[in-house]
Amino acid sequence: MGKKSAPIITIVGGGSVHWSPTIVNDILLTEALDGAEVRLLDINLEAAERIEAFSKKLAEKYGRKTTFITTDNEERAYSGTEYVIITISTGGFDAMRNDIEIPQEYGILQTVGDTVGPGGWNRALRNIPVFAAMAAAIEKHSNDAVVINYSNPMAILTQTLAENCSLRVTGLCHGIFSAIDLFSVLLEADKSEIQISFGGTNHFFFITDVRVNGKDGYRLLAEKLGDKTLGDYLHETAVSGFELYPDMFVGSAFYHQYGYLPYPGDRHTSEFVSGYLNAGPERLDEYVIKRTSVDSRVEQNDKWIAQVERWTSGEDEFDRDRSRETAASIIETIHAGGDLVDDLNLPNRGQITNLPRGVVVETLGVANMLGFTPCTYGNLPSPIAAMTLPHCVNQQLIMKAAREGDKAAAYQALAGDPLLSHLAPKAKYSLYDKLMKANRPWLLKGLK
Repeated sequence: MGKKSAPIITIVGGGSVHWSPTIVNDILLTEALDGAEVRLLDINLEAAERIEAFSKKLAEKYGRKTTFITTDNEERAYSGTEYVIITISTGGFDAMRNDIEIPQEYGILQTVGDTVGPGGWNRALRNIPVFAAMAAAIEKHSNDAVVINYSNPMAILTQTLAENCSLRVTGLCHGIFSAIDLFSVLLEADKSEIQISFGGTNHFFFITDVRVNGKDGYRLLAEKLGDKTLGDYLHETAVSGFELYPDMFVGSAFYHQYGYLPYPGDRHTSEFVSGYLNAGPERLDEYVIKRTSVDSRVEQNDKWIAQVERWTSGEDEFDRDRSRETAASIIETIHAGGDLVDDLNLPNRGQITNLPRGVVVETLGVANMLGFTPCTYGNLPSPIAAMTLPHCVNQQLIMKAAREGDKAAAYQALAGDPLLSHLAPKAKYSLYDKLMKANRPWLLKGLK
């Protein structure tokens, strides 16, 4: 059997200065993908052309034969493509401002606002129609493609893709890397010595077993902390690792209450439960929870644009190793006919037995030519399942709302979110009404 030709890869949202430089660099640093054709699909051609110029410069630096093209035409982007990587956010920063600032009027001080809470709900409703259409378009023009989603809300948009095509689909997130790095720091162990078992939903998974050279990691952690809380220990310790920060007081509270560490990102985990972001600014100060304003995100994006342009002009040297994102590794593995165990977001086929079937959950899984197969996890510990279940129910209500134009389902999903627990029904409906009006340009006809 001869060597397989280099693949065709389409990046949807190819003009992203946040995602594309990392993804392109990973592709170029993957020897088996040399000579690939990378299509940068974006409604903003100027942004895509910026990434194309950067990518060609980088390919020349590495001596790669990989080629890059830009397009705003779906047929051109998808025809014959073998792999599709999605990194878009419908509505951009203007729509994101509604996700964050309207709930703030109701005392909901979201940190990220892209997964759950009113911000995640709002973002889901405007993205689902776009992702449903995208899934159909990809399958129409390439009926055997592999689709990798990086867009948030991860769980619900990955479910949308899976329900609207028969292609091989998964969602990727990098939270597991920070979890491994956290235990590496806490237990002073090499990352290669650590094995973990985890399960949950994106941005709200829990590490329920840890082994360090075969020893019980949680027992080692308890011995390490002694009388200190995890939050205090981390605050006093030099912390370094993938997206690790010295302030992790929300994660510490979860650990001491339930015995398990969550995804090590307080800005995400705090959005899944009441009591942190809907209890006033004093609570944010108490737990050292950092919020990210939309203005700061716009400012950061402008800085990234300027940085990409400096890399392209040669004013600054681009000097990065391959990242820990795994899209390029998955493409390499499937293209070569191998197997890769990874952290995958997939529809629940029973891998987590006490969460509803069909919702997208996050566990280990295997990527190969067959697509993406989840590994069996089993039952989440009951208290953790109880916190996770409302979000699974809301995910299905949001899907129903977006699929059928069902306003009652849309309201029920929002009203049942834990971040609205402090609001009376009248205030919940007022928030619902304002968010729906702000989202009107992107909603299905039945929801407008």
